[in-house]
Amino acid sequence: MSDVSPDGTPLRAVGRPSLAREVADSLVEQIAAGRWRPGDQLPPEPVLAQQLGVSRSSVREAVHRLQAQGLVRVVHGRGTYVLEARPSLLVPDGIVDLIARSPDHVDEVHEARLVLELGIVELAAQRADERDLAELRDLISEGRRLLQHGLSTHETEAFELGLRFHLRLAEAARSPLLAGLYEVLVEPLRRTSQYRQRSRPNPHEELDFHEAIVEAIERRDTSAAVAVMREHVQHTAALVVRPRTEPDPAA
Repeated sequence: MSDVSPDGTPLRAVGRPSLAREVADSLVEQIAAGRWRPGDQLPPEPVLAQQLGVSRSSVREAVHRLQAQGLVRVVHGRGTYVLEARPSLLVPDGIVDLIARSPDHVDEVHEARLVLELGIVELAAQRADERDLAELRDLISEGRRLLQHGLSTHETEAFELGLRFHLRLAEAARSPLLAGLYEVLVEPLRRTSQYRQRSRPNPHEELDFHEAIVEAIERRDTSAAVAVMREHVQHTAALVVRPRTEPDPAA
């Protein structure tokens, strides 16, 4: 096997997976198998070390890994508790990061977003309650107030507020798996928004789309909600300039 990358850069040697990682993987497998359920307390560190035949330090590091992944919660003086697994954890961070960093995946990100958003808004139109609608409207109002102070100083906040709206809409769909999958897309969406755009997005227009979506959901008009969402996502995607895949002959 070659020890250099295609561009001639030497590859860095990679060692064997650490023992702590193996312990963490073993614990995840046992949680997935139902040995410990959400809310259960893991055995104390010395007991796990003895059961797994490893040192306490390896168990400690493994638990830290699981805590960083959001799979367990460590309560000092009380113990370690299993948390409800979030669907977004089903996709490894490395894969999400690879998608987010590469401009070649811009179209894929927006395509995945369109598919998810249409399914989410269809379910939200059927399942959203008054609290969902009130909180969605609060986010729109917060966006309007923000823009009154000028976009130039609040552009990032306006973008993040838009993400919050869509995440809250996913919650209103009452589908934890869909909501978790949308969370996976959040970082890639942040990255694609940084690419050069054909024209600057109009935040007022985005809020108008959001308002139209909420109004359709209030009427339980599934068809209208889906149609507005489709237009909204496609409009946003059209603003992004795709990277060139072939040399420009005119260049």
